[in-house]
Amino acid sequence: NGTKDTENSTPCLGEAKTMLFARHILRHSPSVAVFGTVPIRRAHVVFQNFTPSIRSSVYLSHRMQSFSSVAEPQQEEPRPTRLQLRRHFVHASVPMIGFGFMDNMVMLNVGEYIDGTLGVTFGLTTLVAAGFGQLASDTCGVCFGGTVEALALKLGLPSAGLSAEQLRMKETKFTTTFGMAVGVIIGCALGMCCLLFKDLDKAERLKREKEMDIIFETVIEAGGDQLGAERSTLFILDEETNELWSKFTAGGRLAQTLRLPMGRGIAGWVAQHGELVNIADAYKDERFSKAADAQTGFHTRNVLCAPVYACCGKGGLHKEGKIIAVVQAMNKKDSEAFGPDDETVIRAIAAHVAIFMRHMEQRNEIMLE
Repeated sequence: NGTKDTENSTPCLGEAKTMLFARHILRHSPSVAVFGTVPIRRAHVVFQNFTPSIRSSVYLSHRMQSFSSVAEPQQEEPRPTRLQLRRHFVHASVPMIGFGFMDNMVMLNVGEYIDGTLGVTFGLTTLVAAGFGQLASDTCGVCFGGTVEALALKLGLPSAGLSAEQLRMKETKFTTTFGMAVGVIIGCALGMCCLLFKDLDKAERLKREKEMDIIFETVIEAGGDQLGAERSTLFILDEETNELWSKFTAGGRLAQTLRLPMGRGIAGWVAQHGELVNIADAYKDERFSKAADAQTGFHTRNVLCAPVYACCGKGGLHKEGKIIAVVQAMNKKDSEAFGPDDETVIRAIAAHVAIFMRHMEQRNEIMLE
């Protein structure tokens, strides 16, 4: 729209419009198109066809704009104050306290429940139960994360009043990360307080008793048949309580758990002294306790009892280790008392019981490693 003129001529209206177009060209990067359809290279060609006076005015205007942008720099955002950083730290840490508390509380309770139920039934390790607990904990974090944040907002904590530029500063980012880390640590520590009210060894005891059922059901039942006894029992020594306990009897009948203090009854005396006992008439022996018959409803006539050593030698009574159990048979079926051959058989049963128990302990040690 502009017409070419001499260098000293005054630009006409068309030349003024052309000058505005040229100024717009110089404001853009060479990689950006001008007016949508005019490429930069073509714009430079058009610019070269301008009159010298228009080109001089455009260059002067461009230089003045560049000098003005350098002479008047933009005002920098002020750094956050200590008060703002403290408030921001609290805002970052409080929600994470709730997350940490919920995470540990759910993981520990669910893991303990699975360890004491499914872990005992299917023989799952404690680490597997802990994995299921962590799965439940993460699921709760996803489902109730918004609820925790909403509760944190309802506390009405004072706002830090930070701008978007201040939130991108190094000290603000560090305060955010540090506050979240401290909040998680505090929350997890609070969530672990439930361990003070839990029986931490309950699951391990249940698993060990479950494993002992194999010995109760197989060795003792077969031993009762071999000895020709009406009932045979295996008493396991609980070193923590210094008691003997038994759960199953011959015939596969699940009985109520029976516990005897060390030294009480025939089994308690054998566990304390480590000697085999063969009694023809139980009620005439002062070591016999009638409390067991009263609890089980069984009438004992004669008793054959042998200790089980942790390191059992040939014959089952080689005293090379501590006593871990007692094998007891009661009421010989086809005779009035147990004989020497029965004593040999019960020694062999004691030796097999010791081997089985040792194998289970080794397996548990390997699983813990």
